[in-house]
Amino acid sequence: MRTAAMLAYALTVMLSVGIAADVRGQSQTTDGTTASLSPALRATIDRLADSARAIGVPAEPLYLKAAEGALKGAADDRVAFVVGRLLAELREARRGLGADATSAELVAGASVVHAGLDAAVLRRVREARRGTRADHSLVMPLTVLADLVARRVTPEVAMASVTALAERGAPDQEFASLRSVVEREIGRGQPPDAATRARTAVVLRAGP
Repeated sequence: MRTAAMLAYALTVMLSVGIAADVRGQSQTTDGTTASLSPALRATIDRLADSARAIGVPAEPLYLKAAEGALKGAADDRVAFVVGRLLAELREARRGLGADATSAELVAGASVVHAGLDAAVLRRVREARRGTRADHSLVMPLTVLADLVARRVTPEVAMASVTALAERGAPDQEFASLRSVVEREIGRGQPPDAATRARTAVVLRAGP
């Protein structure tokens, strides 16, 4: 359990600071992320990682996801399927975010794709964010978007809220506040869409 938590923490750190180690072969892969993999599964993940590098997406998240599955006791074929799906999500994120997206942005974008959205949505967030704050990362807006949808905010409402904040040039703290307030209000029984709309309106009224 502690090891799984450490893996989740490692991925969070990678997202936060924009570090995604581009693993090239077994000798360069962190032992802690591969020790629990069977030789056959390791070979499969290595092949998927090679495909990731070939299309310009980070390979390290694939190893982290595989190690997470193995530590939970999932069968090798199930782990391989989930990792393959993550690779497809990273590919879609690259398609939506463009060639200049950082590894951390691609991982955050993949979480949006996993939530059921597509490259067109990612492109809209990128355009909204960079239209006002070209020097700011897309990691937080994308992470919040995925989180809102996971909390049963409808994609249309979640997208409208995130792009509204992005177009206003909102800093990361306001996106984080949106997520935390919506989570709290949902916990109090407010419908997810209503909570999201209400908080977004408050932020927009307070801004310049």
